[in-house]
Amino acid sequence: MTRRVAMRMVAYVSVALATLQCVEATGPRALDNSIGVILSGLVPSGSGAPSGLSSATVTTRVVYVSLSPDAVPGGTTAAITNRATGAVVTAAVVNGGFDPVPIGASIGDTLAVAVSTSEHGAAVSGFVLVAARRAPRVVRTNPPPGGRDVPLNSTVVVIFSEPLDPGTLDTTALQLSRDSVLVAGTARLAAGSSLIAEFQPASLLAPLTTYRFSVSPNIQGVAGDAVTAAEPVSFTTGTGVQSVGAAKLAFTVQPTNATAGAVLSSVVVAIQDSLGNTMTSANDVVIMRSACVPGSSCDGTYTGNSLSGGVSVQAVNGLATFSTLRLALALNGYTLVATSGTLPPVTSAPFDVAAGGPALLMFVGFSYATVGQPFSADVAIEDGAFNTVSNATNAVTLSLASGPAGARLTGTLTASAVNGVAHFTDVSLDQPGTYTIKATATGLRETTIGSIAYDAGALIAVSTGDDHSCGLTLAGVAYCWGRNDHGQLGDSTTTNRTAPAPVAGGLTFRALVAGGRHTCGLSTSGPWFCWGANESGQLGDGTTSDQWSPVAMAGSLQFIALSLGESHTCGIVSQPDLEALYYCWGLNDHGQLGDGTTTPRTSPTLVAGIVLASGPVSAGGDHTCAQNFDLGETFCWGANNHGQLADATTIDRPTAVIIVGIPCDSGPPGFVPPVYCPRGAFTPFNMGMTTGRLHTCAGAGGAFAMSFAWYCWGANGNGQLGDGTTTDRLGPVLVNAGQQFGLVSAGGSHTCAIGAVRLPTPPGQVLRGTVFCWGSNSNGQLGDGTTTQRTSPVSVSGGLTFMSVSAGANHTCAVSVSGVYCWGSNAAGQLGNGSTTDSSVPVKVVVQ
Repeated sequence: MTRRVAMRMVAYVSVALATLQCVEATGPRALDNSIGVILSGLVPSGSGAPSGLSSATVTTRVVYVSLSPDAVPGGTTAAITNRATGAVVTAAVVNGGFDPVPIGASIGDTLAVAVSTSEHGAAVSGFVLVAARRAPRVVRTNPPPGGRDVPLNSTVVVIFSEPLDPGTLDTTALQLSRDSVLVAGTARLAAGSSLIAEFQPASLLAPLTTYRFSVSPNIQGVAGDAVTAAEPVSFTTGTGVQSVGAAKLAFTVQPTNATAGAVLSSVVVAIQDSLGNTMTSANDVVIMRSACVPGSSCDGTYTGNSLSGGVSVQAVNGLATFSTLRLALALNGYTLVATSGTLPPVTSAPFDVAAGGPALLMFVGFSYATVGQPFSADVAIEDGAFNTVSNATNAVTLSLASGPAGARLTGTLTASAVNGVAHFTDVSLDQPGTYTIKATATGLRETTIGSIAYDAGALIAVSTGDDHSCGLTLAGVAYCWGRNDHGQLGDSTTTNRTAPAPVAGGLTFRALVAGGRHTCGLSTSGPWFCWGANESGQLGDGTTSDQWSPVAMAGSLQFIALSLGESHTCGIVSQPDLEALYYCWGLNDHGQLGDGTTTPRTSPTLVAGIVLASGPVSAGGDHTCAQNFDLGETFCWGANNHGQLADATTIDRPTAVIIVGIPCDSGPPGFVPPVYCPRGAFTPFNMGMTTGRLHTCAGAGGAFAMSFAWYCWGANGNGQLGDGTTTDRLGPVLVNAGQQFGLVSAGGSHTCAIGAVRLPTPPGQVLRGTVFCWGSNSNGQLGDGTTTQRTSPVSVSGGLTFMSVSAGANHTCAVSVSGVYCWGSNAAGQLGNGSTTDSSVPVKVVVQ
């Protein structure tokens, strides 16, 4: 019997219960590291933390970001942004790279590194994902590889990507040799830094001689990970010695209390000898960053370095004057830290930064609404640097900036701020639809936010299986409809339903995902529950018995997302202070569980060969794919009879194979790679992924884009790849000559996508657009009013706009502002309109 399978893509479920978006594709994550950004693991904010420090004792954690020399030729400055917190660190780029710079972070944060260049005009960028642990690396050495005319009294210096465990640093770890004979000397950490190691020869080096310096993996970082082996460095000496010079830095003019966003008073740092004399001949570059006093409001609250302005200054007559520094966050207990080359860092006296006067409004709390029922909103009074002005009492008024004709916003629409925030608790909207709500206050810049008002009981999320569909209400109540022969509707029966039936058990859910003949939901109380077919153990409850109502998954693993295939399930496990990992369970006849076997599993089994789950996982018919955003890689495993793994073969794979992406110079007309991408390199699939019964699709595009080029591969007998042919493809082909899409969902033998997706403006605006479909249309599953097969995308009839779409085996459902609509096959009632008649145009699911 031919298997049919729904699209099995589920987004990370770290969405708020208020939104309950259960979409079928992961939102854009533009991560590409073509420029070679180096990232450490998470370490305590004090660089001298001992190895093995318990995470329970760490209150503030940082990662160190660096770039090896010549990584970005012509680079001038680097801006490092934590996209999760908004914190920004800047660094001077020297010889195309920069030494490690700390920034506050948590596991899963995305760091964007933008390097301004003199050669390219525009900044080039790299994107990396924060992980709990990484092996330290050598960033650079001095002398550098191939160095010439090196002074005879030189100390060899090595800069590492992560603070070192000093107990692992000795002359077996750092070795200098001449003609394979080791040179006697001392290995140590540089004064004041655990990132810099030094090898001091016991005597002068020989003139005009080639030396070889090597770093052993015996060295460990503070987390206990061995340093990644580095190529030995060779250099040649000259004939002279260097004079003894600068020994330390000192603040000669300290920072004073300041206002957020305003320029700090000038700060001066002197380059001094060991006796404290300013070296008037010194013209070295001094770099400034901000830090926090332990126990201050800055400590623990302050995330990363928000210092901006001229943070890199060249000393004049031994003095570096910083006259344009700014701090954006209003907090107490700041300090400044100055560094220069291998000199020990120096820390300033502490100072405070206060919020400025009221300047603008900002929505800081908002919930979607049910028509006629009160909802809440919070509006903050902020200064020009976006700090809440805690003593502000301004009166704030809400009004409609846009919405359905004749719609009204009612309730108490004016409120005075308390502690800088105006709270609204009883406002309501009288019509369903999308709105823009505006907040105003006399003399302050207004702000707006997008919102949706739903009819009471409306479904706001949908996911499709083979012949069934499930949806969620704003309150998290789950409904399912369609075929129910294995209990996949979860209503305690095996009776088909032509209209939504509530899932039994009284549970409420944050997310809901439908598979071939089974369904799973993330409950608001925490655990995942599953129900339906279980002959291969795909419910993960340790049995092979079908379940007609929700049962909790067995075991203690905490899954942040699940994706359901035909008869298998995969998920992502997040563990505190450890890497996230992929697990799969259920049928494994083609290796779709990725554990290196073809043995079925009734409980979660670790996917082999992928060390970091930094992106989504998607379970298809008998294959699975996942993405590692951190490394810019896509992995697939399992059935490959139509090339759905994109490894240029039709051989099944029980372990993951890597899909590197597409050549940088092979994109569609007007395609912009996500970052600076040298000719001949690859742009990764970095914009999401979806698997169908026998095909796979993935997106690639520019940073911060919300619509981008999609590529598909695998079975194409019905045109489901969208490339205008019906030829199977063993590697990625462009959908419809580069037509841009946002969310994409691969189904049985068809594919659907949301087009014309745009960046949310203002913040909070709902993403929505026209749905396009292509491929098999025997039951009207393309929704274009025909049953004609299409090898290129066609728009769905009816003129509706949708926020998410889910392609099943032979039917499709999508969420609009007026509810859920479905089209295509309806033999089991999977369209939810009370009938069993197929429809080639969208029909609204009843009881909404």
